[in-house]
Order: sequence, then C-alpha cells, then structure tokens
Amino acid sequence: MYNKFFLFFFFFNFLFAKPEKLIKLIDLLEDDTYIPIRQGQIFIIEIEGNPSEGKVWTVYEPKSLISRNLIKPLNLDDINSTTFYHSKTESDFSNGFYHFKFKASKKNTGYEEITFIYKFNQKTIHKTIHIHIVSQPKTDL
Repeated sequence: MYNKFFLFFFFFNFLFAKPEKLIKLIDLLEDDTYIPIRQGQIFIIEIEGNPSEGKVWTVYEPKSLISRNLIKPLNLDDINSTTFYHSKTESDFSNGFYHFKFKASKKNTGYEEITFIYKFNQKTIHKTIHIHIVSQPKTDL
C-alpha cells in the first residue's frame, strides 16, 4: 500500500554544468529516514497516493520549515500538498505520486525534519524524514 517514500535529489555540478541525480528509497516501516543534503541543493520527495480516493499527502507546518531557514518548500499548494502525477501504467483513477520539491539553505547547515501527513478513512499517519544539511566541499578554481 503506502509504504515507500521515493527521494530524488537533483543538484548541479557547476564546473561542468551537468545535472546529476541521486535516488534513495526509504521504507516507511523503518526508523532510518536520514538523508544528507548539500547546501543549496534542490531535492524532490516523491510519495505514492491517490487523491481521487481521498488519499492525499501534505506537509505538516511548512511555515516552521521556512522560519528555521534550513529548508524551503518550493511547490506547495494552498492545502500544503503538491502536484500529483498519475502512474503511466494505470487508469486515470489509479495510484500515482506526489512530488514535493524543496531547496536546502545555501548559507546554513544543520539538522531538519520534514513531517508528512496522510489522512484517509478517519486515519491520520505521520511520517518524518530527517534531513542533514551539510556544507559544500571547497574547490580550488
């Protein structure tokens, strides 16, 4: 059912102007949700859902993320959810994925938590991803 987060990290190698992509799969049933992110890195957290059946994921208290100045949500809508993409192999009423896009601070480092909430049939599920913003390596140019 809804037991996986798919994390896609996008960042640019400024020396060669080539996009790079890292993918990490996190099992929601496990406690280890630690993800290292570089300063200024943009990353996407992709979560399975189905809004046509009321299965909607949202970010819990995104304003607190912004106020702590480590991670900024980039694509939240008015209910703190995001764009939903239907699975290419299923019908329009099937499961798909939510794409939550974030950007790490360019100046600050530290630990942050992003909590997602899923409500369906009077159940509420909370899942927290632990993010560690690490400094960019110094390069001699």
